Amino acid sequence: MTTDSRRENGVALVIAMLMTLLLSALGAVLVLTTSSETLISSNFLNASDGLYAADAVIERAMDDLANVRDWNALLDGSARSGFIDGAAGGARTLPDGSTIDLTQALNMANCGKVSMCSDADLVGNRTGDRPWGANNPVWQLYAYGKVQDLVSTGTINSPYYIMLMVADDPSEADGIR
Repeated sequence: MTTDSRRENGVALVIAMLMTLLLSALGAVLVLTTSSETLISSNFLNASDGLYAADAVIERAMDDLANVRDWNALLDGSARSGFIDGAAGGARTLPDGSTIDLTQALNMANCGKVSMCSDADLVGNRTGDRPWGANNPVWQLYAYGKVQDLVSTGTINSPYYIMLMVADDPSEADGIR
């Protein structure tokens, strides 16, 4: 009996190509998994750094608030923390080269837009975010600056810029901002 070897021509090539495809797919999955794990750990580190930065500025502000004698000066914006990096407004350049405008950030907190807030925006309008009308809180910048400037020794290496705002309690009913 003779076998026809022509029917088996190319089977080894097909099997080798399938194995190459399978190993390539496995390699691609491993590369994607490694890349996503790196991104996840980087995001976790950034989130942790942001939490610690916020906690640090709150601790610093609490020390300053313990010495406040006139809370009205604090709430109208004429008293500030010792942790500030200049006037309470205008643009700041961040460590990565981008900028943040403190005035626009304050306007966003007070009336939800970057342009100047009118008196009607601040206290007159009742919205879902600001339902108290005349008792709507008006936010003021209290402490703001680069986190790396929190300690004068220069031992903090952080890319974050922190702004801490204070406002009147919305549950009070004096009608005064």
